[in-house]
Amino acid sequence: MPSIPVVRESGTDLEPGQIRFYEAAKPPLVAGEYKVSAQQTVNGLDDGQTTPQYDLEMPFSVTAPRFTLPAETVQMTYPPANAAGAFDNALANIVLRDKTLPWNRTLDGSIPPEDSVSPPWMAVLTVTAGELGIPDTVQTPAPTVSGTVRDLTAPGTGILGPSLTGLTAADLSQPLIYLDLSADLFTAVAPSSDDLAFLAHVREVNTGNKEILGLKEQGFYSVLVGNRLLRPGAVNYHFLVSLEGFQTSLPPNTIPSSCTKVRLAVLAWWRVTATASIGNFIEIMQALPDTGGVSLPATAFTPFTGGDVCPVSGPTTPTQVAGQALDLGYAPLESTMRIGEHATAWYRGPAAPVPLGKDPLGPYLRSDAAMRYDPATGIYDMSYAVAWEIGRLLALTSNAMAQSLYQWRRSATQSLLSGARQASLHGPLSRTTDAFAKPTQDTAKASRQALADVLGSLDLSGALVGGKVPRRVARNLVSPVAPAPGLLSVEENDRLATDPDPLSSLLAAVLAP
Repeated sequence: MPSIPVVRESGTDLEPGQIRFYEAAKPPLVAGEYKVSAQQTVNGLDDGQTTPQYDLEMPFSVTAPRFTLPAETVQMTYPPANAAGAFDNALANIVLRDKTLPWNRTLDGSIPPEDSVSPPWMAVLTVTAGELGIPDTVQTPAPTVSGTVRDLTAPGTGILGPSLTGLTAADLSQPLIYLDLSADLFTAVAPSSDDLAFLAHVREVNTGNKEILGLKEQGFYSVLVGNRLLRPGAVNYHFLVSLEGFQTSLPPNTIPSSCTKVRLAVLAWWRVTATASIGNFIEIMQALPDTGGVSLPATAFTPFTGGDVCPVSGPTTPTQVAGQALDLGYAPLESTMRIGEHATAWYRGPAAPVPLGKDPLGPYLRSDAAMRYDPATGIYDMSYAVAWEIGRLLALTSNAMAQSLYQWRRSATQSLLSGARQASLHGPLSRTTDAFAKPTQDTAKASRQALADVLGSLDLSGALVGGKVPRRVARNLVSPVAPAPGLLSVEENDRLATDPDPLSSLLAAVLAP
């Protein structure tokens, strides 16, 4: 029996979005019968006394799933169960939450060497409905049969079952589901014993920033991959089967001529409908300008000509307006205006089905400025406004952006203070020495005038980006993230948004009597 070396864990932590592959995961002990032996000898006795020796053996069993799998064992399957799509270039695979499960047993029940791991005892077989001799529809009843382990190991004349030993009466009465394949079909689709090692592996993933789908925190999963591509235009069945006891029947070995069928224990199964692929995502997207875009189901569609977004002759009736908007990828959604009024607005995502040019009206200081209004229909287009808000929320969740804003404000403040100190040495403050020496009612007025002269003499272009104070967006009152340093309050933003020159407002506030 071939063996593969154990791949040790590197011990380094994974960042979110990273993945690490392992060839296999060796369990501490594979399933089987073991015994612990202990021996004790008493020494230091008087001369002439026999040295006593005590021996003890304690047998124990290591168990693992064998004929059935708990429902929570399966994390996911690909393609998804009962799905229909362009899966003709895909290999079916199943992800299990137990990282050592495919290696918890061996094909022949033996104990593998300490420094190696045997090939997996389970595999994914892919067959079509036609090959199973059943109707080629997803409504067809399950091709598996319910029975017991006794039905599996003693299938009857002409059927080859697994060669298993050490089964008790309780084991033989366990329920399971099994599948009978013709001997020729099994020989054609079953992996060889040499290929089994390449059809299973372990993945370590960082489950941070992922949807909550019952993922384990440690992120170790075993994956079993089929060895056969899906056939397009047919219903494809995928069976996770046990190959334990079939070590002498896997290719290139042959099945005895007296057996016309092979009976397999089925641990999990699912079916999908595969259609012919029309190209990958990049190819489909690049072909949109040549094919005239895409149309939504149940809508009339006339391919667009040239590079214009809309046809030369625009729609004239409400039905035509709505039909063209749907063909352009828009969806009518309910919109709540700031005044509380409810209205219908158009929205489309970034994947437009027609060629688009660069927006000539941006950039925008706020999302409201990105709204489009059609006076002919009285309907708003919220697409760019929604994109602006999504971009703002993504920016607010970025620690790098928050730090950049904080550093910008900090450097600008430091430059302003440094310039004020330098200017105070030889600047207008020298003219107010006498006024400060004697506290009179004119002292405050003289101080304000001196500060105005100082600020007016400063060169702030180096502290500002492009000589302007960058606009800030308002912080949401119910923010999904913790407030980041450097962001303005709602009141500050409102004042800056309506003031064409925020620095003048700052001076006016400082010099106010």
